[in-house]
Amino acid sequence: MKLVNLCRERTLPYPGKISVEVGQKVDSNDNVAVLDYVPGNVYKVPVAKMLSLPYHKLDQVAIVEAGDQVEKGQVLAVNNVFYQPFVCTSPIKGIVGIISKQLGQMYLRDYIPLDNDATDDVVFDLNKIFSDVKRNIVTQNILVKPGSKVSPSQILAQVSMKRYVTSNIYGQVKSITDKRIVISAYKINSELKAYLPGEVMEIGGRNAVTIAGKVYQLQGVYGLGGERQGLLKAVDNKLDYQDLSSADTGKIIFAPEGVTLNALRKANELGVSAVITSNMPFLTVKEYAGIDFVPGITGGENITTGLMLVKGFVPQAIDQNVVDFVRHYDGEWVAMTGTTHIRAGALRPELILPVKDRRYPIEEYNEVIKEGSLVEVKRSGCLHGSKGRVKRILAQPVVLPSLIKVLAAVVEIDQHEHQVPLTNIMPAGGKNNG
Repeated sequence: MKLVNLCRERTLPYPGKISVEVGQKVDSNDNVAVLDYVPGNVYKVPVAKMLSLPYHKLDQVAIVEAGDQVEKGQVLAVNNVFYQPFVCTSPIKGIVGIISKQLGQMYLRDYIPLDNDATDDVVFDLNKIFSDVKRNIVTQNILVKPGSKVSPSQILAQVSMKRYVTSNIYGQVKSITDKRIVISAYKINSELKAYLPGEVMEIGGRNAVTIAGKVYQLQGVYGLGGERQGLLKAVDNKLDYQDLSSADTGKIIFAPEGVTLNALRKANELGVSAVITSNMPFLTVKEYAGIDFVPGITGGENITTGLMLVKGFVPQAIDQNVVDFVRHYDGEWVAMTGTTHIRAGALRPELILPVKDRRYPIEEYNEVIKEGSLVEVKRSGCLHGSKGRVKRILAQPVVLPSLIKVLAAVVEIDQHEHQVPLTNIMPAGGKNNG
């Protein structure tokens, strides 16, 4: 565990409503911004051409801004010529996406209200929709496949220029059997949580909030499912199917002794927020993640229960002092993320615990890796899990066998020196000798 000062920018995917102010104290579960829509199809409005204007003067006549909601027929821009106003109106009810003075155009997007009440799969039975079309022709003209992500108005199957069927939801194609397309609806979270307990430091426009705070952080090696929050439940044994019940819905379960695939599947059915464990075989993780699994970039899987592996894919126990420390938070509200980016950005899963008082017996440290630091190696083949001392930080990037340039450190492990990427080492605690 590390006591760290973190600063995180929380962002909505599209402009929304910010519900906090600079200097305000927030807890991890507090709402900091709200989004009540998702943008749909794009419509191009040639405003400058319609008003007979040079392109670069578009921003001078526009009376709306990017992110504004507009009604059909609402005025977008006004140009006064000889005291006679000429107006350009919106062709749709939507959202102003981009105002381009280089092209003299506004780009609007359909306004699609969020609907998170959809729980059942949506079935498109092409046997009924195209009942007069030969079976093989319908099959050949299905434009999606299992695992495809779909959005409203996207064409699923088309047998002619004027005969097609479109999706009416955001979701993922679950299966296609006997000309029946089954789509599992995505639930888009309209509320942006603080995630990090602390203080609002900055507000960026209508979709970004920066929060800083001091927290305990447990970093993992691999994870799935993005951000999750809930009451922590610590278990002593390996988590199995029979250990779960409806009382665990919404909780984050800490199972350092391991978890079975059947338990994960049941947790997903019950609505458990996340499971944190020591390790799990890669093939088991892949099977649980589903058909849209991308090993190098996780966090967007269509699963209810997130997953965090503290030690990765190889059998290795979590340090006992860390286990004991996390168990002190049993029954308290915590936050975690399973998002993992192996390459660019090197994002790793983490568990965030609030600093409420000093009653928990653990050595606190907030160490910057430097010469003499005691570190633990992660994700570096046979060195994974090894501990050693940093001998020096290399000034120039090194080229890995994969031909990627990275910053690295020389770490002494068992009296042998190894070059290890900085993203693959983390402080291991203890006192420095350097």
